[in-house]
Amino acid sequence: MKRSIYILLLIIIAVLAALLLLRGPVEEEAQLPADPRQPALAPAERTLATVWYLTEEGGFLLPLQMRIHATDEVAQVALEQLLAGPATAGLQPSIPPGVRLNGIYKIYQTVYVDLTGEFLAVEPEHTQQALDAITATVLPLVSECRNLQLLIDGDGCDEINGVPAGEPLTMPLINLEQDDLPQDITAADCRAVLYYLPDESLQYLVPHTMLCPPEDGALPGDAAVLRQAAGRILPECLSVAALSVEGGLAHLDLAYDQTVAYRSGAASEQAWLDALVATACQLEQIDALQITLDGAAAATLPKGTPISGQLQPPETINYLP
Repeated sequence: MKRSIYILLLIIIAVLAALLLLRGPVEEEAQLPADPRQPALAPAERTLATVWYLTEEGGFLLPLQMRIHATDEVAQVALEQLLAGPATAGLQPSIPPGVRLNGIYKIYQTVYVDLTGEFLAVEPEHTQQALDAITATVLPLVSECRNLQLLIDGDGCDEINGVPAGEPLTMPLINLEQDDLPQDITAADCRAVLYYLPDESLQYLVPHTMLCPPEDGALPGDAAVLRQAAGRILPECLSVAALSVEGGLAHLDLAYDQTVAYRSGAASEQAWLDALVATACQLEQIDALQITLDGAAAATLPKGTPISGQLQPPETINYLP
């Protein structure tokens, strides 16, 4: 009896040994770091940052593009520029005075921004703009991060002046227009399109987001949304007569109604043309814009702004040297 039990034990041990050999060496369990926080870094070659301030009258967020000296902590430097406020005339700060940065770091795909309590003094009407300014400044500069979590002196806050701030923030729709949509259409059903308008000083281009509802069950293409955007940008005496997109070039024919007063001066004319070109060329299928007047080629607009050839925007918009 004892011999039988002994043989059975030997068989069991042999079977277990064989299974271990077939499995191979046991890998050590992956150990999570004690502190999962990582620096909020960007690729070392990224030196251009977009920092979001307010227009002079305070109504809209406006981006300033600036070069940041070679560093992989571009997000932190850009955020500090945001907290410091604009260093150029014609803009207002989008963050309350006295706010300091406690820290910025990332955990997996979320970047954490920890600010001092002075941020809670933000004016109620500018709360959403302040949150959007932080998110739009930081998120594009942090590798592999899609969300931003705001902390105040190390703690989260559910809301600020009634604006939700407890959940991670994502890239905002900048200066979203609250146009009335068809009754059965929601914002999620629409194509969100960015277009530009000159600011009141004619120094900067201000981005706005319009929601374009589906047409015949499909989202509108670049030609259709450019037509809508042009209607918002052009002076009253000009309208879109024809528009087509082919091979990356948008052909735009403008109808000039000379019975309507042309209220643009030379500076205003250049400003709305810059806005139109920037709007067209940020669309995926458009690289350049060609403009004709009343079906014929024209060298200039009525106030002398050149429009011959293919028009393209500058490499950077609202660039601060």
